[in-house]
Amino acid sequence: EVIRSGARPGLQALVETCGMEGQAVDGDAISYRLAPRLNAAGRISHSRMAVQLLTANDPIAANRISMELSRLNTERQNRENQILAEIDRIILKWGETIDDRHALVLSGDRWHEGILGIAASRLVHRHHKPTILISTGDGIGKGSARSIPGFDLYQALKQCEDLLAGSGGHAMAAGIQIEAEKVSAFSKRFELVSGALLSEKAPDPPHFIDKEIDFGAITPKLLDELVLLQPFGTQNPAPLFMTRNIKVHSSRLVGTRHRQMVLVQNKGPLSAKIRAIQFNVGSDAPSPERISSLVYHLGWNYWKGRRSIQVNVVDL
Repeated sequence: EVIRSGARPGLQALVETCGMEGQAVDGDAISYRLAPRLNAAGRISHSRMAVQLLTANDPIAANRISMELSRLNTERQNRENQILAEIDRIILKWGETIDDRHALVLSGDRWHEGILGIAASRLVHRHHKPTILISTGDGIGKGSARSIPGFDLYQALKQCEDLLAGSGGHAMAAGIQIEAEKVSAFSKRFELVSGALLSEKAPDPPHFIDKEIDFGAITPKLLDELVLLQPFGTQNPAPLFMTRNIKVHSSRLVGTRHRQMVLVQNKGPLSAKIRAIQFNVGSDAPSPERISSLVYHLGWNYWKGRRSIQVNVVDL
């Protein structure tokens, strides 16, 4: 409500920079549009810039800082995509299926250390394996680690601490320091430790479906009611829906990693069409023609002052 009121020049400038004037500021808007720009300061430059924005009293100064944060966020996205593209090439050169590995440990001498945690999280989501990314640019590698449910990252790193210059974190996330020449030995050790802790291939994470519905039940009224349940997060996950027997009416890549689709469910006298977005699928992933069951979140998509219903694909 404070953000919507426009009482704080810094937040108002950030809303305008994101093109959100006149739109609802909900949990998704904060998570995916406002917060990433604030976080970009500490990842790419210095976090003081975010503090300066939030404490600004002058709208002109606030707008200048907000524009710079938006530029830094774009740079963060570009660097993140570059790291992920390089990792895709590395995995391809391994000449083995990634399923043969219990964990992923990768390094690069030009990777920006402020982005490694985000990139590692993307890889965990994509491959469902404990992942450690290390930047080795100055001889002392700095890494970020992300885990999967049921794998205690902290305990795994404890069994490798003789190879590390330092580490800290908890079961799901950690940071490490390591001499560049020890990265290879650490990678082999961590793979062995991961194999012992997992004992077998980690199962894909389950989806707990809240409700199976037909596309015909997806209405503006339903989405407005879902907004009342926000903000969504770890202790209050967004409702997860499932729909069966879907035809992909059209599909195209947005950028290099996101798939935008129009989906049709043939049920009853009318065929309901709905727009969907699937994030981080990769440019080489084949587009399906039919989907037997679709798992997704529902949300409003805002574009040029208009809102439309959008399916956010979780799995298919």
